[in-house]
Amino acid sequence: AVHDPGWAWSRRAPRALDWSLAGASLDGVRVGVPARLCGVVCEPGVQRAFDAACATLAAAGADVVEVALPRAAPATRRAGFVLAEAGAYAFHRELLEHDPDGFSETFRGFVRFGGELPGWRLSTYLERLEEARAAVLEALHAVDALALPTTPQVAFPAELPPPDDQADLTAPANVAGLPAVSVPCGTGEGGLPVGLQLVGRAFHDDDLLRLAAAYAAARDAGVSPR
Repeated sequence: AVHDPGWAWSRRAPRALDWSLAGASLDGVRVGVPARLCGVVCEPGVQRAFDAACATLAAAGADVVEVALPRAAPATRRAGFVLAEAGAYAFHRELLEHDPDGFSETFRGFVRFGGELPGWRLSTYLERLEEARAAVLEALHAVDALALPTTPQVAFPAELPPPDDQADLTAPANVAGLPAVSVPCGTGEGGLPVGLQLVGRAFHDDDLLRLAAAYAAARDAGVSPR
């Protein structure tokens, strides 16, 4: 939302952002739902909660339509992680060499893996991410926002490692550099919460928050399909 002169990739917003949530409405808002959720299989409870959330969006005035996005969500997620690992090594390299015990064992392995990546792999993953980014931006040309579950599963115990596919549905917004917000939309297995993820256009963080607020109001009011 605000340019950071200390970060080389930070951009200046081409429009003034309005953070007021007054009058938030779903009337006429076009929301795109990726076909088959990019090939990610969700837990039944997550899928039911997400379907109900989409029905609430439509009942409250949004135009919910299907959009095309690549089905290779795991590949996109992995490519994003690989580049994050390489970036982490570039940032932490000197500290890792002088004080390796200052890192947890898990993060130390994460950083060291980034330093061992061959250049050809990084180039391949960069190309894959650019293809995914272009597809997400193309999908947003026809709609105001995208809707997906935040994760394919409900919350998992903190002492367990995260499921491999946990980030598959958040990867599209991450690789495209787009604003996204997660809003509670019900419960799944074990009564644990499910999140509705809304992804907006670049520099339209304010519009996205109004959309999220309008959905939350409709959810709380019990708006349902007629």
